[in-house]
Amino acid sequence: ISLIFEYGKFRPSDTYATATALVFYSIGLAAYSAVKVLVPAFYALENTKIPVVSSVLSVAVNVILNIVMVRYLGYKGLALGTSITAFLNAGFLLFAFNLKMKRTGAVFRLFPMMRGFVVHAFVAAAMGAACYYTVKGLSIIVPDHFMSSLIGRVSVPLMRGLRVVIAVAEGSAVVYLLAKVFRLNETIEMYELFAGKAIRIVKRITGRN
Repeated sequence: ISLIFEYGKFRPSDTYATATALVFYSIGLAAYSAVKVLVPAFYALENTKIPVVSSVLSVAVNVILNIVMVRYLGYKGLALGTSITAFLNAGFLLFAFNLKMKRTGAVFRLFPMMRGFVVHAFVAAAMGAACYYTVKGLSIIVPDHFMSSLIGRVSVPLMRGLRVVIAVAEGSAVVYLLAKVFRLNETIEMYELFAGKAIRIVKRITGRN
């Protein structure tokens, strides 16, 4: 956020406020993703009633949570209320889907899914901690105006961009290594897929076979 927006009238306090809201929104990322998978699953079973009921209930709960939480947390309460609603929506759909599978005699294993969620949450927390302390340390060692005497105003976005690139590379490495440790095959496959595509792109650019 500081790299893209923190210039001119957009001050550090604005960056902090925006980042805080983004953090509270990001809490619900897993739930948002789960809903995007579960709703089409019901459509595939020719059941549109449950997704509609879930959607209506989610809107009602979201409004109530936002009204209550904004009184105590301000704008952060809006973001947190939205994330909590996403988890309630995903939980409702997951429970209904599990119930429907049992009625049809199919087996829907919740334990492996919950284990995967817990392990991925740990990996994400480890990645976040590593990136946070790295960026914090780089901000002290290499501040925004580190090269201002040489390249002027360009030094600020350059230094911020450098920290972002280092953090992204570090975060990717941490996730990949922990995925190897915990044998998260889907995550490893995703990394290898993107790595393969990146290698092919580089080869095309350099003209190598």
